[in-house]
Amino acid sequence: MTLGVPFVYLQGVEKRFSVDSSAVAVVALNGVDLGVQRGEFVCLVGPSGCGKSTLLNVVAGLESTSAGQVLLEGEPITEPGPDRLMVFQEAALFPWLSVVQNVEFGLWSQGMDRRERKKLAREFLRIVNLSRFENALAHELSGGMKQRVAIARALAMKPKVLLMDEPFASLDAQTRDRLHEDLQNIWRATGKTILFVTHNVDEAVYLGDRVVIFTAHPGRIKREVKIPLSRPRHKQDPALAEMARLIVDELREEVWETEREELGLTEDEQNGERWELVRKRLEELEFL
Repeated sequence: MTLGVPFVYLQGVEKRFSVDSSAVAVVALNGVDLGVQRGEFVCLVGPSGCGKSTLLNVVAGLESTSAGQVLLEGEPITEPGPDRLMVFQEAALFPWLSVVQNVEFGLWSQGMDRRERKKLAREFLRIVNLSRFENALAHELSGGMKQRVAIARALAMKPKVLLMDEPFASLDAQTRDRLHEDLQNIWRATGKTILFVTHNVDEAVYLGDRVVIFTAHPGRIKREVKIPLSRPRHKQDPALAEMARLIVDELREEVWETEREELGLTEDEQNGERWELVRKRLEELEFL
């Protein structure tokens, strides 16, 4: 690792996409500088379309940068690799494989001995409390159980960085709360470096060492907020609620900016005028 360079380091990162062969590019990320230390849990929050998931894709090597560089341990990231693994909102399990075979899959692709990979897969199923479901198929699992399998599969590959893109967004509140506890404990036990995208501010302050707030499109870092609270954390802690309130206040203007751009409002027009404009447009469509 290069002396003085963070474990994961994004420097001046820009990402532009062309749309429908247009000469005008859409800027997803604009001048992003971010350093993540080894073993740190960093949450990314911001309005929809601000480039959070694009940033994860760049770190994963699924997307190249248009400008700037992304380093892992001081070395440029130029392609996907098993040292950076993604957990998506959908678990993406192989439906024809059992739970333990899904966890084994990446190890099999790397040529690991059958007995050794089975042993390792079972250990990670134990960590995510799914040992007794190792022979089940994906359709026999709940949404929360599927996400546990996806997390176990990623951890078994021993990645240096775990990238999580709204992994709990589609789950019910009770399952999500349980998985928050599980992930917090898994992170403490394994010491993994985690980059976690979410729209849920409460989730971010509960899980993260630091919360990075993005501006409205194009995505830039507006502010970084350290969460100086001890672990394990408890969701009823008033200090967590206060941290969440501060971040929501920072985000509110960015969310309004996104809505103003979508509806063609000026900066001087307020939220009430937004809904008046919506009503008028629905009247023009003879919807009301």
